[in-house]
Amino acid sequence: MVDLSQGEKIVLIVKRHWFLVFKKILFVILIAALPIILLTSLLGSINIEINFGVVLFFISLWLLIVWLGFFIVLTNYYLDMWVITNFRIVDVEQHTLFKREISEYRIENVQDVTVHVTGIFPTLLHFGKIDVQTAGEQASCFVIDYAISPNQIKNTIMQLKHDVAKLEWENQEPQEEKPTSDTKQK
Repeated sequence: MVDLSQGEKIVLIVKRHWFLVFKKILFVILIAALPIILLTSLLGSINIEINFGVVLFFISLWLLIVWLGFFIVLTNYYLDMWVITNFRIVDVEQHTLFKREISEYRIENVQDVTVHVTGIFPTLLHFGKIDVQTAGEQASCFVIDYAISPNQIKNTIMQLKHDVAKLEWENQEPQEEKPTSDTKQK
């Protein structure tokens, strides 16, 4: 999914926390049970004859659609990630089954990394939101919600930025000093 250049190594792959997929799957299960709950409550209160073949067809169709939604949730969870290398951050965002967006940001352009951990579940389960501000021709901010161990990710990105800056500093050619009028010998 990510082509690495010469000398580039994957340092960290960041996935979303399982709590996000748990919430979405719980919602899908509630949506799946909704027509069955409605049907049983209607049958108990109204005395009408219902063709069970038609009801079974529509419930099966509903469950097929819900089953498809379940796999879309799992696919999005599995394919959404950040790949952090020693030179860049690659953001792979799976929006739907057939829509993927891949962005990459150079580590040396990172200006600021902010971590937001708000609430009891994020605090107890160690997940949160990470905002990364970048510089360049078009300054941008990219975000990953429900990131696992966000403080560790922040520290890794900032350490990589420091390492890249140090490497650039060491690779700079020393500039020759030009004599000024004060240093010229008479």
